[in-house]
Formats: sequence, structure tokens, C-alpha cells
Amino acid sequence: MRTQKVIIADSNKFFREGLKTILLNIGRVKIVGEAECGNDLLNLMESQKADIVFVEVNMPKMNGIEVTRKAHLKFPDTTFIAFSSLENKRYIDQMLEAGAEGYLSKNCNNYDLFRQIIEDRHHGRFISPELQIRQMTDNNIN
Repeated sequence: MRTQKVIIADSNKFFREGLKTILLNIGRVKIVGEAECGNDLLNLMESQKADIVFVEVNMPKMNGIEVTRKAHLKFPDTTFIAFSSLENKRYIDQMLEAGAEGYLSKNCNNYDLFRQIIEDRHHGRFISPELQIRQMTDNNIN
């Protein structure tokens, strides 16, 4: 299995460092860049090819939804995974509609999902289990 080139986009430096540590621990990952905002992510992607981009929904200058929509159109072979503490169904739906292949909660243990994403990023949708349960509950109520 080949090494996955990864970009992490989040305004919080400490979060980026923590996520980087987790991903490097899993293995078969090379971090090729980090971005603090949506504009930085788009600029970085112009110069650095990435297989996977982990993108925070709530970023300054250009939020994760908008940057994912733009970047997915320009880089359709890249897998975008939303990562946020915003667990509202509306944000999840908007990120998936923008082109994200997953939505991971910062409030959950996502280690197994990270491993799955690295091993086979074309597997399908990657949603934190707690968010899947919440979405099913919300869908049954409506």
C-alpha cells in the first residue's frame, strides 16, 4: 500500500499538531502541508498534491464548506474529510454536498476511522459513529 499525502487545514495549531501525531502513528502517511484558513488551503493545494485533506468546517476567511466546494471541483481526485466540533446535521449535510467524503467529530475517538481512511480512502463515506447514530435519530424524528 502506498503512502498517502495529507494536508491538515485547521485554524488551531495545537489541533493540527495532535492530528499530525495520530496520523503519523498510523503509518503510511506523509504530511505535505498545513493550512490555517480556507484561502491558505487553496493556495497550498496549487503547489502541493494531496491524496487526503482533513478540513475544519469553521475556519477564518473562507470556511470549510466553501473551500471544500471550490477545492473538490479543482482537485476531484483528492479525498476531503471534514473534521469539526460542530455536530449539527446541517453542517454535516453541507460538507457532504460540497464534496467531503466524511465528517468526523472532534469530540469522538476516530482512530479506527483514520486507519480506514488511510488504508482505503475510496471506501465510501466516513462518519464518526456517534454522528451516524444522531443522524439516524434525527431522520426518524422528521
